[in-house]
Amino acid sequence: GVAVAPAAVVDTFCALRFVGTNAAMYNIDVNRIVASGQSAGGHLALSLGMLDEAGFDAGCPAGETPKVAAVINWFGVTDVNDVIAGEHKSDAAARWFGDMDGAAVTELAGKLSPLNYVTNDLPPILTIQGEADMVVPYAQGVALHESLKGTNVKNSLMTIPGGGHGRFTAGQRREIYETINTFLKDAGIE
Repeated sequence: GVAVAPAAVVDTFCALRFVGTNAAMYNIDVNRIVASGQSAGGHLALSLGMLDEAGFDAGCPAGETPKVAAVINWFGVTDVNDVIAGEHKSDAAARWFGDMDGAAVTELAGKLSPLNYVTNDLPPILTIQGEADMVVPYAQGVALHESLKGTNVKNSLMTIPGGGHGRFTAGQRREIYETINTFLKDAGIE
């Protein structure tokens, strides 16, 4: 209720710009930045990789916003309208829009939906999604990767059979991290 949409996305782009502007000071290779996050953080990681031309960094301090080299999306929202007013409506997601009116919410939710930014020039994207996720529907991960199949973007959807919204077993996590390491290595990022 304090920082309504799109504040989290703007903050994320400003943080990336800070990293880019101060890369030399912190010895960061801006060509090897991997955005990763779980749930809402997965949405933010996808936003960094896919919404970079949408202008969400316009209000950030001066500097260059680097492009991320890859995205590891742990069950993040890909279609914001679906979780605020659609079939998979979530009160938690709807609260992100505060007291905005319906038309403004629909328009902004569309601008914040990574699914609306599928192009040929995206970084590699790996999505980890439990097929029984009741918070961010498995269908959202599937929809993103079905859309990406029509591009030249390296992408993969790792389905966790019976998996929910995180809380994966130790064995599942071990398999997930092996998949992440292989995905990043195949993408030339180690």
